[in-house]
Amino acid sequence: MRPHPTPRLMKIDKGQLNVIHAISQGLMQRNSRPTKNASNRRSTIIISVAKDDAITHDGAYAAARLPSWNTSINENRRGPAPKSVDCIFAINGRIRGLYKTHALLKAKMDCTPFTDKAILHQNMMKIAPHTIAATVEVGSATILPPGAVWILRANWGSSGKLSAVVSTNEELRETYASFSTTSGNIPRGIRPVILGSEYIRDPMLWRGFKFHTRVICIVVVHRSGRRYAAMLPSVKMILSGAPYVDGDYGNVEIHDSHFRRNALRGYLPGSITDDDVAAMGFTGQELHDKIHSCLQDSIKPLLPSLTLYPKEEVELAGYNIVGADVMFRSDGTPILIEVNDSPSINERVPGAPTTLYQECIDAVFATVFHDIFHTTLTPRESALKKEMRFL
Repeated sequence: MRPHPTPRLMKIDKGQLNVIHAISQGLMQRNSRPTKNASNRRSTIIISVAKDDAITHDGAYAAARLPSWNTSINENRRGPAPKSVDCIFAINGRIRGLYKTHALLKAKMDCTPFTDKAILHQNMMKIAPHTIAATVEVGSATILPPGAVWILRANWGSSGKLSAVVSTNEELRETYASFSTTSGNIPRGIRPVILGSEYIRDPMLWRGFKFHTRVICIVVVHRSGRRYAAMLPSVKMILSGAPYVDGDYGNVEIHDSHFRRNALRGYLPGSITDDDVAAMGFTGQELHDKIHSCLQDSIKPLLPSLTLYPKEEVELAGYNIVGADVMFRSDGTPILIEVNDSPSINERVPGAPTTLYQECIDAVFATVFHDIFHTTLTPRESALKKEMRFL
C-alpha cells in the first residue's frame, strides 16, 4: 500500500472536525421536516480543502467513516454538485461547482461589490477616493491626459494577467484592443470593463524594489443581517523582480510585483524581520495600522451589499476568504489595489511560525463557528482572534 504523504503544517485537527460535525448535526435538525425516517438521517457535510495538506489522514479520513457522518472530502470536485447539503466547510476557492448548492452554512458568498475591480473602483471613487488611485472606465475613444501614466486592467483578468502600464495614446489604444480580444474569457455575470488608473510613480520602495502587501480577510454574513470582516495578522510582502525606476514601463520585472512572476519576501510575523519593516520607514504595528485604516474606509462600507449564494435561498450564514492587495505611496499613504476572491494561501515561507492556510482555517473557527454557533475556542483559535483586526 502506498503510504500517505506527510501532511504539512496546514491541517484541520480531529477536534475541529468534531466541531464541524456537531454544527452540521445541529443544522440538519434545524432544517429537517418531520418524517418517519428523520431520526435515521445523516448530516451531510462537504469538506473541501487541499488534499494531503489541510487534513490529517488519521483525523479526517477516520472521522469521515463514522456511521453518523455522510461526508465528502475532496479537492477539485468532479461530477455534478449536490443540490443540497447541511454544511460546506472550505478554505479559499476549492469549492468550484458548489456555488449553487443549497447549504445552511456556506463557505462562499457573492463578494463582487469589492472583488470585481470595476465595481470596487466605481464605489471607491464615490465614497473613499483617498483609498485608491484615481480611476476611470476606458473606452475605444479614451485619450490619455498630457503627461499621465496609467495602469490598464481588465476586470475579468486574474493572476497578474490583462494588466499593463501605458504612457502614450498609442500604447493605450494597442493595449485596449489587445485586452478586448480576450472578452471570450469573461466569467458569466461580469460586465466587462477596462479600467485606467493613475500609475503610482512614487511608490514606497523596499531597499530599492517596488512592493505591495497582501492581507487575508474573512468576511462573514449572517441571515440576521449581521455582516463583518476581519483582517488576519499575517502580512505577505511581494516584491518586483528588479530595482524600481520611473520609466521603461513595459518592463514587468521593474513594475509588476505579482507573486507568480517575482520575488516573494515572506510574511509578517515570520521571515519579514523588524529590519525589513524599518526599511519601509515604519514599524510592524504601523504597517498593520495603515492597512487596517485603508480597509476600514474601503471594504467596511460595502459589507451591507453582500449576498449569499444562491440569492433566492434563505440560508443561515456564509463566509468568504479574500485577499486585499495594498501598496504605499512614498509618503506612506496606503492605496488599495484590488481584492481577490480566491487568494493564494498555500506558500510556505522559511521561518514563519505557521502557514497562512492554517491561519485561515483557525480564523473560520474563531469567527464564524464561535460567533454564530457559540463553539468553545481552543487556545490557538483564541490567540488568533485576539490578533485579528476587525473592520
